[in-house]
Amino acid sequence: MKLLKTLLPAMAVLLVAVIALVPTLLSNRQLRKALDAKSAAPGTTAVPAEKTPENGGVPAETTTRAAREKLIGLGAENLHVWADADGRAYLSINVDPDSMDASTWGVNGLKKLYASFTDCSPRGYQDYLGGTTLRGVDLGLENVEAVYSYNLGNGREHPFFFVDRDGNLYMLSTLQIFSSGELDLRRLDVENVATVMPGDMDGGGSPFAVLRDGTEIWIYDLMH
Repeated sequence: MKLLKTLLPAMAVLLVAVIALVPTLLSNRQLRKALDAKSAAPGTTAVPAEKTPENGGVPAETTTRAAREKLIGLGAENLHVWADADGRAYLSINVDPDSMDASTWGVNGLKKLYASFTDCSPRGYQDYLGGTTLRGVDLGLENVEAVYSYNLGNGREHPFFFVDRDGNLYMLSTLQIFSSGELDLRRLDVENVATVMPGDMDGGGSPFAVLRDGTEIWIYDLMH
């Protein structure tokens, strides 16, 4: 009996502590449940209200390309092509053709093309001095997502390929530039292009376009 009288006060204190702890446990359980539900929910990225077409802004499917502030640059021989942060494509020449040796192959074509160049301002472009003006020509393409340069085999043709957001494929002939100073940019007869891959040059193969469904089409087949 004496032991029971001694334990009763301690048991009372313990009971009060348990009663006080129950709401906290329930609260923590509810919080954990809410956090688990949030982590299990699929992630979504909301388009800001000012970007939605309903409000007259940029459609959601174009905001990523337009806002990524990335410039694509690719050179081949003395030529260089660019796709700016807006997806517009430009062509420039790496060196002033007037400084080239007169015996350099294609120098007359380069001089003719260079004479037609104007000051362009590709978005995202900056030279090593910090300048944002490029001496070149706007190729008139829009929504360019990727640029490639592959040898077509014999004939010194080393064209540039452009794939736009809609899966259209364009080819810019470098051979035409060197031989005549003219721009030969054409859209090839194919749709839903995902990428352009090199062919087997040892076997004289052509680069090929890979469609979004995985189909491969030789570039030579698209040129004729």
